[in-house]
Amino acid sequence: MSSSSAPSKSRSTTTPTTSDRRVTRAAALVAALLGGVLAVVALADQQGPQRLMEHAEPIYAAEGVDVGPGVLYGLLYTASAVAVLVWLGVAGVVRSRARWMAPVAMCAALAVDAVLALALLLVREYDARIFPPVWGLLALLPMLPGLVALVRSLGERRER
Repeated sequence: MSSSSAPSKSRSTTTPTTSDRRVTRAAALVAALLGGVLAVVALADQQGPQRLMEHAEPIYAAEGVDVGPGVLYGLLYTASAVAVLVWLGVAGVVRSRARWMAPVAMCAALAVDAVLALALLLVREYDARIFPPVWGLLALLPMLPGLVALVRSLGERRER
């Protein structure tokens, strides 16, 4: 019989394991991938039915402004590129040895995603929304695995 009756903690519960970091990093990479979905859908719309232009042209035409598709689709491509780059940066931070930075980087990435999505959901010109809500909702997609990555990262920190 052991002289100590308290259970000993195993190493896996006191320090984050490599598999924990891999899952967190994978969630950040999935967030980056979902950030690219906005660009893919925008490209498909621009090359196909141009629903965004069908929505926006009457808004601008009423004011006598001729808006080209490059401007509106360019904004979507830029928002998508920012989301992808931010989450790739987070994945790099998770992989690095500075693990204390991972939750900070994830919070920053989630804030960037929220700002991008809110801009696409709420931006108005000539008293009308320029982008239909689907574009803002697509910009929110990276937040889902991003939140998973944040929760896992915070869980890793608590287990230490």
